[in-house]
Amino acid sequence: MTIGTVCIVCGAGMVSGKEVVSLSLARGLRNAGWNPQFITSRWNDGDFVRRLQCDGFSFGLLRLGFISASLHAKPLLMTLDQMRYWPALAYGYTRLVAATAPRAVIHTNWHHMLLLLPFLDQRRDILWLHDGLPTSRRYAHVLGAIAKRVRRIVCVSRAAAHAVLALGVPESRVTVVHNGLAPIDPIDAPGEQPILRLGIVGQIGPWKGHDDLLDALALLSRDNVRVLLRIFGAGTPAYVASLKRRVAELDLLDQVEWCGFLSNQADIFRSIDVCVVPSRF
Repeated sequence: MTIGTVCIVCGAGMVSGKEVVSLSLARGLRNAGWNPQFITSRWNDGDFVRRLQCDGFSFGLLRLGFISASLHAKPLLMTLDQMRYWPALAYGYTRLVAATAPRAVIHTNWHHMLLLLPFLDQRRDILWLHDGLPTSRRYAHVLGAIAKRVRRIVCVSRAAAHAVLALGVPESRVTVVHNGLAPIDPIDAPGEQPILRLGIVGQIGPWKGHDDLLDALALLSRDNVRVLLRIFGAGTPAYVASLKRRVAELDLLDQVEWCGFLSNQADIFRSIDVCVVPSRF
């Protein structure tokens, strides 16, 4: 017997860590007797939708984007496009929520919550916050408005929680729940290897520190310390291309392997000795 429905709102323009843990949460909820359903964005690369279908999760597609504070041309045009579709988004969201009558609605992005602010319900809605936020008056106003309309803000780290509290959100509204990992089969120790294998795992973007890791690798190479760096994940073609040019400039072509996105965590960790996390945030 199903305990009840939980709706997870996850825009998922592309699949990165947030989308992976959202799927993991949904599988755990389903195994515990809940009925997880998704609301995701029509503006996506198709990967997240394929994963939802593969897992057999019900989902609704809406024009779910964001409002940008940037005055640069591209974000401004995307914001204008979002506002053009806001009436349809509002109608579609309220219709989907009414049809599923969820016990809880878990929002994975505060940008989306800002768009849906009039429809949030303090008895039901939860912000699942994966990111730290700058301490500024603008963010204080935005998060303060959201905090008044949700049951709880669940942060995935103490750093994220400290950022929320610094913005003036009452401590009674904030909870820290670290992201879990599904159990995986034991991974044998690598044994004797001819070279130390480093790995960086996750979305490839400037905030993840790939540039810093390449600079560190160049310093090791200069001192005749030979290691192999394996890069797992995907990113925008322009940024990945810039990193590949940097690899060539640093004369590291024989020390860097681009492995792409691998869904099996065990396959990743069997192929490296040290996982490096040089994130800038």
